[in-house]
Amino acid sequence: MASVIILFLTALTTAALAQDQASLPLDCHPVPNATHSLCLAETQGFADMYNDLLVFVRTEDNRTRFVTNMQSTLVGQTWFWGFSGAGRYAVFATSEEGHATFSVYDSTGLLQNLPDVRSAFNFGDYYLPELLALDDDGNAFFLHLQSKDDVKDMTCLNNTEPLSAQHIDDNACVVKVNLATNKNL
Repeated sequence: MASVIILFLTALTTAALAQDQASLPLDCHPVPNATHSLCLAETQGFADMYNDLLVFVRTEDNRTRFVTNMQSTLVGQTWFWGFSGAGRYAVFATSEEGHATFSVYDSTGLLQNLPDVRSAFNFGDYYLPELLALDDDGNAFFLHLQSKDDVKDMTCLNNTEPLSAQHIDDNACVVKVNLATNKNL
């Protein structure tokens, strides 16, 4: 009798898990210059104070496979920022109490589902909360919290033409940082 109950409970659990996976909405983002898409499913924690992102790859034949998960802490949110210019990097961000940390992954590693996928770069600076753009050489453009007149420890760009699609105030300080060297350029 006990084995019948265990089999019944196993069948119920398997069916429930299959139903959860089938109904989990995926938000897919085409990878630039690739035939795959990076797809995300989000789960919310208690009172929406934190979340987890489940990362999947959808292949050109429309198959979806799980890659990894991004977990935030007890007081934070994790989200997908986007891809670098030509798709070399995929960027995820985690914000704890409003302070963002950006984790940059090699898109090829995510798409190929390489074991033990880890971020290539992690960057977080209290004064650089907003990532405006990332190129495929690892150069990141951040909006500084302070105006050009007030920034003393970093060099503000004089020419923000590459970011012309962004609405940048004339007195705003845009900072270029190479994530590989962690140096202000």
